[in-house]
Amino acid sequence: MNRRELLMSGSSLLAWLATSGLVSAANAQTAAGQVDGEELSLPPLLDARSGPIRLEATAGTTVFAGGAPSSTMGFNQTYLGPTVLLRRGTNIPVRIENGVNVPITLHWHGLTVPSSADGGPGTETAPGAGRDVELPVNQPAATHWYHTHVHGRTAPDVYAGLAGAVILQDDDEAGIELPRTYGVDDFVLILQDKRFDSSGRAVYEPGMMDVMHGFRGDAVLVNGQLRPIAKAPRGLVRLRLINAATSSPFDLSLESGRPLVLIGVDQGLLDAPVEVSRVLIAPGERVELLVDLRLGEDRLMAASQSSMGMGGMMGGMGGDAGSAVLLTLVPEDSQEAAVTTMPERLPGSMVAIAATGARRRFLLDEGMGPMNMVRGLLGGSPVMTINGKPYEIDRVDFSTPVGAKEHWSVVANQMAHPFHVHGAKFQVLRNGGREPRPEERGWKDTVLVNGEAELAVSIDAETSEGLPFVFHCHILEHEDAGMMGQFTTQV
Repeated sequence: MNRRELLMSGSSLLAWLATSGLVSAANAQTAAGQVDGEELSLPPLLDARSGPIRLEATAGTTVFAGGAPSSTMGFNQTYLGPTVLLRRGTNIPVRIENGVNVPITLHWHGLTVPSSADGGPGTETAPGAGRDVELPVNQPAATHWYHTHVHGRTAPDVYAGLAGAVILQDDDEAGIELPRTYGVDDFVLILQDKRFDSSGRAVYEPGMMDVMHGFRGDAVLVNGQLRPIAKAPRGLVRLRLINAATSSPFDLSLESGRPLVLIGVDQGLLDAPVEVSRVLIAPGERVELLVDLRLGEDRLMAASQSSMGMGGMMGGMGGDAGSAVLLTLVPEDSQEAAVTTMPERLPGSMVAIAATGARRRFLLDEGMGPMNMVRGLLGGSPVMTINGKPYEIDRVDFSTPVGAKEHWSVVANQMAHPFHVHGAKFQVLRNGGREPRPEERGWKDTVLVNGEAELAVSIDAETSEGLPFVFHCHILEHEDAGMMGQFTTQV
């Protein structure tokens, strides 16, 4: 697969990547006055496989790579949250507490749980308050994540750090010889880009164009670190990548040119490993990759494009600004590798479903028209829509039975949009007039729509306590501006 095929045909996606603002890591380091190359730090594990857990939103400061202290938030710590370890077939009580001065929710991105536990916009917890939910965990092993989801505040608060990883385990995954020792040969990598001022302080001050096109950072951080180093035994290493940026896509490859081995996507493992030269991961998406360190040290890279403004969004791709180093992988011989042989098969299902239920069409519109421009000139925020309607918390756009298999067409004509649905999963049938890329195959809950995507959607979860599920653009600035709708389900 060459780079042109991976990045999709069509100028809208290429233009979106062109505006990503991902400068080279060296330039970002110089601009922010930062240092890099520290040993990779992983979020602490929070084992929820057999008992209740507590997650408290906390505020504080974090120093990113030697810069000035930045105001941040996290769960149970001052930036990001612990990696929550779940097991299929359990019901886990979760206590959510809000120790910050803004309302929060806790959305379990990728878990198909009842809407009362899902953590959508209707489940706000006020400052100083708490909320109890129960997670019925009954889906295959996968890498998921959690984050706040308050309408109008999702982008700034996720940027500040109110997000964390989820590792879901099951017997099928345990029966395959895969790396799974956390922090030894199994690494959670939460990707966020940050914009820094001259002192190295992370700032989130979006202007009109940032809202219209998505806020882009100067440098990409991995678990809050700039270009960290991960040391692992000389064997297979598992990378669980989560794109927790507000809007930036990451086009991943290895510096050596060796292949990445794709084993999992949003909703779980594939049916077999797939060698790829590059992987594109949009906001909200997850991928699981294997890297063979028997072949020596390597670096995980993110391709970048020179920043462009409105003309770039409408006019095509700018000049290539090279690639930024995300992570250096260093083999060590002091510990024996647990896994050295690539598995031939994986337990995921790739059987296509028959979408015989309702057919629905969703037009994602960022409103690049005169009214939004006028709002910007007057100091207001743009209004974005799905099917011509901005989000309203009291409006339900449709209702459908649990278990329905539907055909959805999602259209993004002006720029590419990552589309995410709660309470359901889907298979990508076509995207932008082409067959799905390897990382678009298998079961998904988020997809980068370029032109028109055709999805076979499985409605899996029940709405409860009068709370709908939402579907939305996962460019968080767009979601906050109204590019979101709601639906209910019936058993």
